[in-house]
Amino acid sequence: PWVPSTSEEVAGAAKSRGPDRTGEMQIDTVVGRAIIEDDVELGAHTCVDRAAMSDTRVGRGTKTDNLVQIGHAATIGPQGLMVAYSGIAGSSQLGERVTLAAKAAVLGHLEIGDRVQVGIASVVHSNLGDGATVTLLTEDPVFDFGKFVFGSDGSKKEGIIVRGDGHVHMNGRAVFTFTVRVIPNSIQEMLEKNGMTLEIIDRFLLHQGSLHIVNSIADTLGVPREKCPFNSADFGNTVSSSVPMILAQEFNNQEMKAAVLAGFGVGLSWASTLIFRKI
Repeated sequence: PWVPSTSEEVAGAAKSRGPDRTGEMQIDTVVGRAIIEDDVELGAHTCVDRAAMSDTRVGRGTKTDNLVQIGHAATIGPQGLMVAYSGIAGSSQLGERVTLAAKAAVLGHLEIGDRVQVGIASVVHSNLGDGATVTLLTEDPVFDFGKFVFGSDGSKKEGIIVRGDGHVHMNGRAVFTFTVRVIPNSIQEMLEKNGMTLEIIDRFLLHQGSLHIVNSIADTLGVPREKCPFNSADFGNTVSSSVPMILAQEFNNQEMKAAVLAGFGVGLSWASTLIFRKI
């Protein structure tokens, strides 16, 4: 890779191509700049387009794989990472520590927040806030998603927190109380938002914090415990992976036509949605 030792501008003649008013293609010399900041590594055949009038900027410490496209007037914030065949269209602005996996793409004129992760072959069509993730699951999904409900209560952050000593501290009683008070209400709110009722839900796929938590949510909702499967006895608390893992366990259960997904934890935060089997 090319590793500049200091901040510098990528100079040289550049052209822009596009149709004129008659539809004929025209070629104009651009006067903008492409700026590569300190400690950037650009892989082979990475293309950084100069902007027509302003700057294209690759932020400090950013690393690109081979065969990467960075469009005109785009900005990549510090410590970005772009894997092979990924690309950013013109005038999009990426925050700090954004990762684009192989074949990922960001369309033009978008604003992407800090620490966003875009998965393999995924395409970003709209603005994203800090910490968002984008994942292409499949082109032929088995389930459709319903509407979501999200929430967070920073006043309860001490329930699960990493302190200055680098260790995770958890107040189990406070987290349990939060869970049984907030999560059932959040699920009810989400069902109302989707025009659904508890009675037609076949499974409640909940974060697998503990069997006591899962059973307590079921009891508070007034649904049979057998509709709330639990697998942490085999795998332990796998934190953010627990909902996908319990979904994988129930995926081929043809009796599951509609299911609630609900996650909760650090923040203290929570989210829930519905999935509907298509086939």
